[in-house]
Amino acid sequence: MKVEIPIMFCFDNNYVIPAAVAFYSLLENANKNFNYKLYVLHSDITLDHQGKLNETIKKFSDFSSLEFIDMSNRFDDLWQQIKTKGHFSKEVMYKVLVASIFPQYDKIIISDVDVVFLNDISKSYTDFEVKEDYYLAGVQAVGKIMHYMDNYSPVFSDEEIKKLSAFCGGYIVFNLKKLREDKMEEKFIECFKKDGYRINQMEQDVLNLCCYPKTKKLHLKYVACSYIWDYYREDSDFDNDQNYSRKELEESMKNTVQLHYATSIKPWKNPDCTKADEWFKYIVKTPLLNEYLKTLSNNLYISKRKAEKQDLINVNKKGLMYRLLRYIKRNPLFLFNSGFYKKILKKLQVRFYVLKRDRILYIFDDVFPCSLSPFRYEEYMSYFNYFKHVNCLTTGFSLSALNEKNSVVKVIENFTNQYPKFKKNFYVLPFKNEVYSQSFFDNMNIYKKRLAIITFVNNMQTKDIDNITFLNDAKIPFIFTLYPGGGFDMNDNACIKKLKRIFSSNMFRKVVVTQHITKKFLLENNFCKEEDICFIPGIVTPRELLNININQKIHYGGNDKSNLDICFVAHKYTRNGADKGYDKFIEVAKKLSKKYSNIYFHVVGSFDEKVIDITEIKDRIKFYGIRKTEWFKDFYKDKDIIISANIPYVLGKGKFDGFPTGSCTEAMLNEVALFATDELNQNIFLKDGEDFVKIKPSISDIYKKIIYFYDNPKKLSKLAKEGYKVVNEKYSTSNQVKKRIRLIESQFEKEK
Repeated sequence: MKVEIPIMFCFDNNYVIPAAVAFYSLLENANKNFNYKLYVLHSDITLDHQGKLNETIKKFSDFSSLEFIDMSNRFDDLWQQIKTKGHFSKEVMYKVLVASIFPQYDKIIISDVDVVFLNDISKSYTDFEVKEDYYLAGVQAVGKIMHYMDNYSPVFSDEEIKKLSAFCGGYIVFNLKKLREDKMEEKFIECFKKDGYRINQMEQDVLNLCCYPKTKKLHLKYVACSYIWDYYREDSDFDNDQNYSRKELEESMKNTVQLHYATSIKPWKNPDCTKADEWFKYIVKTPLLNEYLKTLSNNLYISKRKAEKQDLINVNKKGLMYRLLRYIKRNPLFLFNSGFYKKILKKLQVRFYVLKRDRILYIFDDVFPCSLSPFRYEEYMSYFNYFKHVNCLTTGFSLSALNEKNSVVKVIENFTNQYPKFKKNFYVLPFKNEVYSQSFFDNMNIYKKRLAIITFVNNMQTKDIDNITFLNDAKIPFIFTLYPGGGFDMNDNACIKKLKRIFSSNMFRKVVVTQHITKKFLLENNFCKEEDICFIPGIVTPRELLNININQKIHYGGNDKSNLDICFVAHKYTRNGADKGYDKFIEVAKKLSKKYSNIYFHVVGSFDEKVIDITEIKDRIKFYGIRKTEWFKDFYKDKDIIISANIPYVLGKGKFDGFPTGSCTEAMLNEVALFATDELNQNIFLKDGEDFVKIKPSISDIYKKIIYFYDNPKKLSKLAKEGYKVVNEKYSTSNQVKKRIRLIESQFEKEK
């Protein structure tokens, strides 16, 4: 009697076509000395689709069978509580129930269906002994993808992260006997409830957290993800992998058992993705081929209707669309030749979409289109207005840091109400479902050239999003702007890892830096070549702040103003604002107030009277909260000095602010004199004593220099006016926005 190998799959009706490929390829490559019992746990697969999947395995009925288990309504409530669903469906949660659903087995294989089996799986089952002290056997990720563990660090401890990296969830051999003995199912469900708000990889994270360290390592060939062929191309790529030897890597690529399309880019949606040809070899053999071709035809028909509506091409019975659809119907086996399929698809895109639209610029950000980050708002609006096709992929993750109360969806809604023509130009990341994701990729494929703009390290990779992998998988070249802040820390290992990933990406093209210290850091650490760096000192400034009418400016010491008004403008990132010099500002204010009765203090940003006790100067200081750009024009009309006593490395050993900060630039453009520290000597165009006053981060030095200008009001007003002239020139549209646009235009020209 043959040994039976049970294999469980869990998916919904949307994955029936890829499931057919998984089933057929599994059984065609199976060792026929075993019986394979396939189980499908589902909640919505139609009877028609169940019949087609049964028909898929009919050829192999001598050694296989298929059974569907309806799980309707199971986990509905718990699924709603999960905060990080990503592109997963509820069905993946069924994996944690295997021990109770299959009491007749001591062990079972569980597999995803976005896969192709290229060799026999039986050895992974027979070699796994239930007597061993393991809950399961699985495959650990390759070293080059382990950077995704950085996403866990903000919400998981180091010990938990070690557990989470044990294995991947695409192919697992479960020890059901031991799971039942140790009542692990209860622990799995409790983990879903307790950690649902922070897990990233759904059931994989739950199984890792609960089963570690009782997990056995399978050979990598049992889950060779398609991205392996992207990461391991050169001979040197195989050296020093933290999880696998060169021999193991080469073996897994040569004798792959399960080829897993693990990212959101799937061959049935994106036929030019890596290793898609393996998937096409099997779809043509299944009863689901006609349905797949129908979905393909429907997509072509929808595209044709769009073309007719836009009057882009003359669609008729002699056209490419008509001939292609007829060809598909008459020659369904053309998909055996996946290269031909890709060639036809490219011809379709070129002929159909206005000979393919020329180019599109993508903006990846965590704030835009919120206007509370004015320099970003100005830069990105310039791109929206200059380039014909621009899309913004936004997460909204940093909106709360700006004290924006609205959700990212509401922020976009408010923006597009103001600018209706941009209504279809926004996508929210991470993609909420595969349909939403596919709409982006469908749109992306109609452009000849694609380029992305990304500002700040945190926009590249956080615990919630990995835009580096996204850009690599989608093959979108990018220009990266490395401002101070935003996760940039020259002495932080996690940041260094992110930067290495950014600059080693095949999609990296240029990096914009605004500070000499940043350029020096990149070159000294061999992140990139000097020709890859575009140095643009300063920051993009809202146009309404440049060359403003300051005729109504009132300066201290004039006929109408006897009070000296001193400002502090910044966001709060530490308990007492030491990184921004807020603690020094308050102490100087207290000291000045004791001696002078006509000096007043003004604080704008996320500081209030509770941060540091200001009881003794409560009648001399005013807090305004966070304000938008347009508010400052009136505010600065009668202000004289802005204090910026920033100190580097307070937030981290390698974290620092740029010079001058955006808030200081804005003040200077309103003829407010700048008193600022420059501990890292980043200043390159302001002259101390002429355009601004350089201060030390000490109370005595700040106090002494304010007193000097208090006693010399004409020198103070001259200082403010000279600073205004210099900043207007250096931060002009031609020196900031136009240089960036020229860089983007130049890169578009270089892209093939």
